[in-house]
Amino acid sequence: MGFTRTKANSILNEMFPCYIGLSTTEPDENGLQVTEPPASAGYTRMQITVMGTASNGQISNSGGTIFFPEAEETWGTITHFALYTTAAGSVPFYTGALTAPVTVPAEYIPIFRKNSFIIGIDKDELTV
Repeated sequence: MGFTRTKANSILNEMFPCYIGLSTTEPDENGLQVTEPPASAGYTRMQITVMGTASNGQISNSGGTIFFPEAEETWGTITHFALYTTAAGSVPFYTGALTAPVTVPAEYIPIFRKNSFIIGIDKDELTV
């Protein structure tokens, strides 16, 4: 069994807005071991305000593209993301792997294009 679609949609809608961070390492099950690029390289978490309304246990950035600032120096290879309630500090409440790693060189602007950042609840698990 698991969550009903109504409850899954409610949980997903309550997750946003929040902040998204990027990581060059795989976070552990407690949300630790997140390695964000340094602020000195132009990195900062971004507030997600473009998520649509959850439907059928999924939610996406249907309201637009999620932009990060331009990298002033290399950020390394980004493999994971993390969702936070704050712009700095704190432990993430949700983490996930990117579909494919992204190497971020200087002068690159990382983005999640419209409808490409999708989180869902499948049965009793959150999925990305």
